[in-house]
Amino acid sequence: MAYKIKWTPDALRDLADIGEHIAQDDPEAAFKVGNQLLDHVRLLENFPKIGPAYRWRRDGRIREILCLSYRIFYRVDDERQQVEILNIWHTARDEPDFRK
Repeated sequence: MAYKIKWTPDALRDLADIGEHIAQDDPEAAFKVGNQLLDHVRLLENFPKIGPAYRWRRDGRIREILCLSYRIFYRVDDERQQVEILNIWHTARDEPDFRK
């Protein structure tokens, strides 16, 4: 059974910001990047543990996958069969703070 994808407000904001930033120079590229990010997230429906545990949170609660120059951070809830998308982070940025 496929896992359900749940987007946090932060992750949705990240996706919109990425699209807006790229679209300033190339709207077609923004569309392509957005679709590639969404395709990678869709992989998690059937392969929720495909990404390694986030290195600063070895408890395995937060994982990440890479897409282009972006890190997609997510949390797997096996009981609810749900993947929660936490953030989409450009690789050039400092590490995110998941202490909240």
